[in-house]
Amino acid sequence: MNTIYYSKYCSPIGNVFIGYLEDDIFKISFGKLKEKDFVWEIMLICSNYNIFNVKKRVLTSSIKDELASYFNGKHLNFNSKIKFLTGTNFQKSVWEEVRKIPYGTVVFYSDIAMKINAPNAVSAVGNATGANPIPIIIPCHRVIRKNGNIGGFGLGIEMKIKLLKLEGLTINKNNIVNI
Repeated sequence: MNTIYYSKYCSPIGNVFIGYLEDDIFKISFGKLKEKDFVWEIMLICSNYNIFNVKKRVLTSSIKDELASYFNGKHLNFNSKIKFLTGTNFQKSVWEEVRKIPYGTVVFYSDIAMKINAPNAVSAVGNATGANPIPIIIPCHRVIRKNGNIGGFGLGIEMKIKLLKLEGLTINKNNIVNI
């Protein structure tokens, strides 16, 4: 376990970069990020584990198929193995709960807070979703405000809207219409 790997997937929303430790995904980034910046990000994360060797590899067929299905509007659940190399215990509990949200649906930040037995931690849940290291597989874009407003997203509101629309949700003025 002295090498980290990364792959690039060309999607309708731009390049998606995936970081692996052995075969476990620990980081996904997309948007306007450049490949060299992603490599720097994963090296920074793995420096805590004294891993500095980074190699690019061909995307595995399983995650490639899952991503292709997702971006074609057909994929309901990701089965890829993940590993949390960052995050507090609280954040990890939020991410595990968020991973259970079904494709094409949304839940409220307060729902997640209730499910992890922290009903007064709604803002902390929002912060945890913003720190999600594995977006799409952990679908933090599916978590919204109780008033129907889509709330924030680490990669920008426009990207959150794209992902929600891809999953068939209708959005009007940053509010979900069909909750």
